[in-house]
Amino acid sequence: QAGSACPAGQTGSRIRFLAIAGTSYKIALDSTTATSYGSLQVRMAPVNDVLASAQSLGSTSSTTVFGTTVDTGLEPGEPDHAGSGGTASVWYRWSAPWSGTVRFETCDSAGFDTALAMYRQDAPGMAGLVPVAANDDTAGCGPDGKRSRLRARVIAGTTYIVAVAGHGAVSGTFDLAVRMGPFNDDLVNATALSSGTSGYGA
Repeated sequence: QAGSACPAGQTGSRIRFLAIAGTSYKIALDSTTATSYGSLQVRMAPVNDVLASAQSLGSTSSTTVFGTTVDTGLEPGEPDHAGSGGTASVWYRWSAPWSGTVRFETCDSAGFDTALAMYRQDAPGMAGLVPVAANDDTAGCGPDGKRSRLRARVIAGTTYIVAVAGHGAVSGTFDLAVRMGPFNDDLVNATALSSGTSGYGA
């Protein structure tokens, strides 16, 4: 992959490419001046940078996980998550504990404009992803409404894939929250109330 400029105020070059586990790479370091020394920094993206290594969230009904898209990229054929034009993403895998409504959000994340997309995977690879829900910006989510929240109907036992990306070229750290609606969210799971009893709901 062709090199790109370093951030403002820094000299040098930067390259990013999709590395394959177990493969050895040779990197040449050169200079455009007479300088005979320099430094080379190598940073690997988190393992869930690739769909095949999506981080498992199990079948939890409520959790929050820390993540980052720093140093990540896109894979060949990767969808444009939530139409955000993002250039970096990470992946999560989650199974619905029961049928109902689930909410994924990054509202408590630090200063980072996120995008979220949820898929079913009906066949291997990117081509097998079927969009379920997506969101770029949500009013009231985060201090400036630039965080993301999606809600979707899910089926018990079905595994879903969730991508967290940035809007455009931005990247950063985030907190991804998963919140499943109550068990009786679906009619078939209605809570039975006998005569003379009361129930608490949320």
